[in-house]
Amino acid sequence: MTIVICMPPIFAFIAKGIFRSERTLSGVHQHVFQRYFLLLYYNILIVLILTGSLTTTISSYINDQTPNKVFAELGLSLAR
Repeated sequence: MTIVICMPPIFAFIAKGIFRSERTLSGVHQHVFQRYFLLLYYNILIVLILTGSLTTTISSYINDQTPNKVFAELGLSLAR
């Protein structure tokens, strides 16, 4: 339900600069949806990267119990 509430402001923000460059409303819609799907794609990508890094870090913390190794593991997993 919250995504339904959040979508119109996101579309309006994305469309703000496109109305000046496009001549037709269908062209504006095409650009808005392309940018929105790219936003969703990069959002999922970032969430998956952070989730994998945090999972690795938490599992190394549970196994090793030393904070120095945990921070080193987090730095290594984020660099991938």
